[in-house]
Amino acid sequence: MKRKSEPRRFFDDGEQEAIVNAIGAAESKGDGEVRVHVGRGADDAMESARAAFEALGMTATERRAGVLVFVLLDRHEVAVIGDAGIHAAAPPELWDELVADVTAGFRRGEPAAGILTAIEKIGDAFARWVSFAPGDAPDRSLPDDVSFDPSSGGG
Repeated sequence: MKRKSEPRRFFDDGEQEAIVNAIGAAESKGDGEVRVHVGRGADDAMESARAAFEALGMTATERRAGVLVFVLLDRHEVAVIGDAGIHAAAPPELWDELVADVTAGFRRGEPAAGILTAIEKIGDAFARWVSFAPGDAPDRSLPDDVSFDPSSGGG
């Protein structure tokens, strides 16, 4: 499939639905939150991801266990950021592995597949490092949908 350069049309409906479902499955494994955000037009994926992390309210989770998968579309760059709770608990190599998974998907021409692999591993990280305590209600304060940088024509 030929990919569109417009962020909102980059994933087809089936891919977006699969990503949303994968986020729900990952979040059901532990007390963390996942967001996927697509941006365009910036020079640095990590800097843009940090700004998006704050703008999307990723630091508002109770256990500080939000994880953002950020794709800088026009540069095919990826950044994955974990908030303080999950970042401190998970091994440093996890973050590089997640970026590698998404990047490999782009190289194969299957970016959604790479993102799905990363989301599954994030869910495993939640299960291991931010598991639910007995009687805890999960923090589901953030939406599961794919978000898009409004400055790049998304919403």
